[in-house]
Order: sequence, then C-alpha cells, then structure tokens
Amino acid sequence: MRRFSPVYAHYGHHRREALRALTLAKLWDRYLEDYAKPHYKPRTLREVKGAWRRYLKGPLGSYSVEEISRDDVARLQCQGTSSFTTLGDA
Repeated sequence: MRRFSPVYAHYGHHRREALRALTLAKLWDRYLEDYAKPHYKPRTLREVKGAWRRYLKGPLGSYSVEEISRDDVARLQCQGTSSFTTLGDA
C-alpha cells in the first residue's frame, strides 16, 4: 500500500505551482484512493462519498486548493450550498 504524500512537498516556486494545479476534486480523488478506500468500512466510505457529492463537489470541487480560503469554507457551512456560488463574494 502506498503512503499518502502531499503533492506540494517541494518548497518555494514548485510548491506554489503544484498548489495552483491541484483542484479540490483532484485532492479528493487522491484522498479517496490513498486513504479512504484502504481504511474505511464500506458504509463509512459510502457516507463520505455522499457528503462530498452533496456539499463540496459542486461549490468547491473545481477551485484550486490555493484559491479556497477559510472564509469560503465558513460561508459554505453557514449558508448552505444553495447560496454558495462564487469564491470571494461576501
């Protein structure tokens, strides 16, 4: 089994470029394959996948990890996904 290693392990310019290229959806896919599938029971895995699809994939999945701020996540938690349309809009 492969250990999960961050794609941003390089420092400086390489780290910044890796984060720009890494969308939340790509990070999710990697997490699912490298950690969730080997460690979670089938029911837990179904619930985690469902939460991803319902709450995160639409509003945040296409954004790079670097673009997503704590405020974006907090707003998503408070307002729900129906009113979360664009990052950075208050």
